[in-house]
Amino acid sequence: MCVGSCAVGKCLYEKCSGSVKRLTLELGGNAPFIVFPSADIDLTMRALNAAKFHNNGQTCIGANRVLVHSSRLQEVLERCERLLEGKKVGNGMEDGVELGPLINQSGVDKVTRHVTDAVSKGGKVLIGGKRIPGRGYFYEPTLITGLSQEMEVWREETFGPVIFVRSFETEEEAIQLANNVKEGLAAYIISSEYQQIFRVTSQLQFGIIGVNEGAIRSVVAPFGGVKESGFGREGGLQGLDEYLQYKFVCTGGLN
Repeated sequence: MCVGSCAVGKCLYEKCSGSVKRLTLELGGNAPFIVFPSADIDLTMRALNAAKFHNNGQTCIGANRVLVHSSRLQEVLERCERLLEGKKVGNGMEDGVELGPLINQSGVDKVTRHVTDAVSKGGKVLIGGKRIPGRGYFYEPTLITGLSQEMEVWREETFGPVIFVRSFETEEEAIQLANNVKEGLAAYIISSEYQQIFRVTSQLQFGIIGVNEGAIRSVVAPFGGVKESGFGREGGLQGLDEYLQYKFVCTGGLN
């Protein structure tokens, strides 16, 4: 069992090939969070808060790319600004603190690089966008609109408290944008239309999908991805299969 980046997983996969060792790989994610026209705005914000800011954005299933239908874009951006303005960053032992530090200097550097790259390619910072001065690896909760496929954040997960947003026009476009990455771990959709939910979830190329829900991790459910996010599952009954070998015994000729 390996939990790590896609690069580390590929290296281990190669090393284990010589003896055909069995592997379970849970590698990187690049989760889309798709908001359709029928989305309930309060539910959307609760789900986005859970999917983006759990552990300050430092999770493999964290929402990395927020795709919002153009008819709801302004409303979602306004609510995101209110959400971020209300978040207190600091020592987790202090009252009222919601967001703690990033893991180390490399984590801060990566978030800074993604924000700088996004702005250089047309992104607009609506709130935040800077490291918090002083001791520790703290970064402002940040909202950036104008996300595009040319940005670094489209190719790798940020692992930080930054919401990158872009709009879409059609269901087909949203699915294409969501799937246009090499990873396939987690995805989120917000919709009130049953038929749309079934259409979209059947076409999304991700191993775990949250529908109107941002907290999707459960010990009783199989956890794992597709594409370069790895293979195999942990959790649930399916997780036991990774530690078992099936044997078929065909017996005949006995009296």
